Amino acid sequence: MSAELPKEELLPFEKTKEPLKETQNEKPLKSLVPIPLKDGLVDPTDLEGDIRICKGLLDSGALPQQFENVQQVFMARQMLRELNFPPTVGIRSCMIVNGALSVFGDLPLAIVRRSGLLEGIDERIYNEKYEEICFANKNLHTAPFYGVCKVKRKDKQEIECVFSWSEAKTAGLIDKKMSVWKSYPKRMLQMRARSQALKDEFSDALYGVAITEYDYDMLPGANGKWTAQNDESLSKELNETYAGETEKKEIPQDNASGEV
Repeated sequence: MSAELPKEELLPFEKTKEPLKETQNEKPLKSLVPIPLKDGLVDPTDLEGDIRICKGLLDSGALPQQFENVQQVFMARQMLRELNFPPTVGIRSCMIVNGALSVFGDLPLAIVRRSGLLEGIDERIYNEKYEEICFANKNLHTAPFYGVCKVKRKDKQEIECVFSWSEAKTAGLIDKKMSVWKSYPKRMLQMRARSQALKDEFSDALYGVAITEYDYDMLPGANGKWTAQNDESLSKELNETYAGETEKKEIPQDNASGEV
């Protein structure tokens, strides 16, 4: 028979529970208190335990590159808890841009589904002739032009949100180097229409949290530049994709000195 495991174990990244030896000009550190498990998952009962988990996640290298310190990981986990979503799973779909947290990919829809408020969602892509692009219509080779998302909230009428290729072009999302709109036009039209529908109809479930695919070009940084935490390549892509958006917006000035 295999040896019985102790009920409480230290996390893998916590090397020992023995007090560290005192070194010159340093006080001995306290022993680490084991973090309890609940249903096989680490379940901290105090702030110290939560901070230790955040540090472990950061040290693991398994988080998105935008997270560069324990405080950011802690804030993301807290946000996900307030959104009633498992923090360790959800943090993989969180991003920090210009110092603000946002959610992306399938996470916004997952949050809305878990809220119990969504009765139905229908997403379709159409070409410029208003024909649905699908296998049955034998037109998969045609260029996508419209992304349409219909959502039905319980006890409310269905709403429809549309985002078009011409709107994306007007917003400067397409004619940029490294633009994901050129590489994945169908998916980007779909996600843009979906994000708009979820924000309009389920703002209470999402608590007004920014959705990456929708809010990036609407919330520029103070200096007009996009800065993705700890990710130079993503910052470059964001600035090339959304270049010129902030330049079009003039800040009103009430005197010649330039004070706002």
